[in-house]
Amino acid sequence: MHEGQAPGLSNHPLGEKAGAHQYALTAADLPVHQHTFPISDETADQDDPDGRYLAQSDGAAYTNGVATGTLGSPTSTTGNNNNTPISRMQPFLAINFIIALQGLFPST
Repeated sequence: MHEGQAPGLSNHPLGEKAGAHQYALTAADLPVHQHTFPISDETADQDDPDGRYLAQSDGAAYTNGVATGTLGSPTSTTGNNNNTPISRMQPFLAINFIIALQGLFPST
C-alpha cells in the first residue's frame, strides 16, 4: 500500500504495518438480525431440498408447495456492535514507490 492519505481515507505513514491474516468473528461483531425456518403443512413429495420447504412426511421430506409457517420461533442474534461495520484489513506495509512507465528508471 502506498504511504500517505487519499481524500476520505485513513492516513498510512511510511513503514506502517497493520492488518491480520485471521479474524475470528464473534456474536458481538454481528448486527442484530433474525433467522426463520419456513415449513409447509402440505404432504412431502420431494427428496431434493433445493428450492423446497420441509413438509409433513411419510418418506420424502420436502414439497414444492407454499410455506405455511415457521419451525419454532424466530431466532434473533443480540450483537453488541450497534450495527457498526468492523474493519477487515488484509496484512499490509505502507511503502513509497515509483513506477517507470517508459524507458529505464533511473537512467543515466
